[in-house]
Amino acid sequence: MTSRPWRGRRQPSKRSARAARRRAAGALESGIGRWPTSWPIASNGSRPGSGRKATRGWPGRPTPVSRSTRCWSTSWATTSGTAVPDPTLDVLAERIRRRVRDIPDFPQPGIVFKDLTPVLSDAELFSAVVRQLADDFSSHDVDLVVGIEARGFIFAAPVALHLGTGFAPVRKPGKLPYRTRRIEYALEYGVDALEAHVDAVQPGQRILLIDDVLATGGTALAAARLLEQLGGRVVAAAFVLELAFLGGRQRLSAFPVHSLVKYTAG
Repeated sequence: MTSRPWRGRRQPSKRSARAARRRAAGALESGIGRWPTSWPIASNGSRPGSGRKATRGWPGRPTPVSRSTRCWSTSWATTSGTAVPDPTLDVLAERIRRRVRDIPDFPQPGIVFKDLTPVLSDAELFSAVVRQLADDFSSHDVDLVVGIEARGFIFAAPVALHLGTGFAPVRKPGKLPYRTRRIEYALEYGVDALEAHVDAVQPGQRILLIDDVLATGGTALAAARLLEQLGGRVVAAAFVLELAFLGGRQRLSAFPVHSLVKYTAG
């Protein structure tokens, strides 16, 4: 009997592998496996992640708010720093703003802390935030989503599931168990540091960086430099809230910056 020569299995391309991961993520969101069943059904009858219509919609979406509230709208920054508003997202921005709680003099006197826990406790709003962040980067060919300690983890991990990518944390020193790479960065009154596992990033991976709030931009900039030292490429950064009056966006001019709610005054 004549045997056929073994030709081996053709290795999938990077793009096809990424598409397969996204299909797997879509399957989870359609109810296969252990994805939560409480995610809302979009108005077209599909579940989140099954298409761009589904990820932009949520039940009972109200009429967009008036122009006077559009200072809170979602915006992109080009490399020149020009913000491009998207008025279709004003409703979500207003919903977030209404739930954010201001805590004066926390964690120290003179600081007004933006508390996002009321947003997280609202299941529908939390899922809408995650879906919007994921939808905004669905065309960016993201390979890895990285969250900055600690509240950045809360948003980055579910966004990674929606995009069909892995997740990696960037943490304060001494919080990661394996071998780490460290970067120090200057604060107004001292020096701080961030760490990531040495194998958190594969060479050439396209990274989406996520945190809850963009303030001065120092922490996000340090995180981006750390990831690039590990061989990755930060293609965008996303934040739920942006304190625009602190100028953090200008410090991150090397890549697009995205925020859902922008505060233009303290």
